[in-house]
Amino acid sequence: MKIGILGCGHIASKIAETINMMDKNYELYAVASRDIMKALDFKKKYNSEKAYGSYLDLVKDDEVELVYIATVNSTHYEDMRLCLEHNKNVICEKPFALNYSEALEVINLAKQKNLYISEALWTSYMPFNQKLLDILKNEKIKSFYGVFNCPVYEKERIKSNALGGGALLDLGVYPISFALRCFGFSYKNIFINNMYYSDSFVDVHTDISIVYDDFEARCVCNVAKDLETYIKIETENFDVYIDSSNNPTVIKITNIENMLTNTIDVKAKYTGYEYEFMDAYKAIHDGLTESRMWSTYKTLELMRILDQIRIKSFK
Repeated sequence: MKIGILGCGHIASKIAETINMMDKNYELYAVASRDIMKALDFKKKYNSEKAYGSYLDLVKDDEVELVYIATVNSTHYEDMRLCLEHNKNVICEKPFALNYSEALEVINLAKQKNLYISEALWTSYMPFNQKLLDILKNEKIKSFYGVFNCPVYEKERIKSNALGGGALLDLGVYPISFALRCFGFSYKNIFINNMYYSDSFVDVHTDISIVYDDFEARCVCNVAKDLETYIKIETENFDVYIDSSNNPTVIKITNIENMLTNTIDVKAKYTGYEYEFMDAYKAIHDGLTESRMWSTYKTLELMRILDQIRIKSFK
């Protein structure tokens, strides 16, 4: 499968590195930037076959089978439309769009054209998810606490409303989607514990709770502090600690009665990004238009939650 990448930033580099580690079913074929020199440098560094000075030129290349969109949040919608209108399958970086209506429109367009589309919420495709669900099966959940802190506020794409910045869209999707994968989408309510904004009115710290029947899933994200990022789940019989909300390496299960801890290694095979490509490759070859792991329904429901939080924060 020949893969093209839109954008030459940090995530694009990670994606290129990952593709180059994978087997012959995955080829880093082309890269595009609005700055042709950036594209040429990227091509040389990661050994892609083609480099383009516009996104349009890349999607016009008939050899490209799948496009990975690694552009700023504010252009995801238009970049996805561009790819779909030129009959390209798409994996788009999170957040998938800026709001529910944008997400719904591009998903409907993909279905109309019988093209694959998915959100690059990479954690959702990792094998550890099934292990965790097996661990939690039949357990009564008492609490969930998910945190993602990363001091990235000084990046222009984070501190700018115009670029779709802020903690919620950039980091909050990880603990929120983690809770949704574990406990499902039949929650009762969502409320904001606290939300702090910068002078440019971009959220730097967001703390929300998703309310289920018997417990709350608390999700916290912060773009100003360099603090621990983790997931903690408390059940009646044991506590679960996961060392990251976006790229876990271990799951620790501590028995409440005897305090003995069992540690499970869940490190990714390569970087962790490989699983979304494996899932896309199989889906496309099976004639599917969406992921088996993180469906378009889940993308839309996550987007609906992000919209709800932002609307409530303004009231």
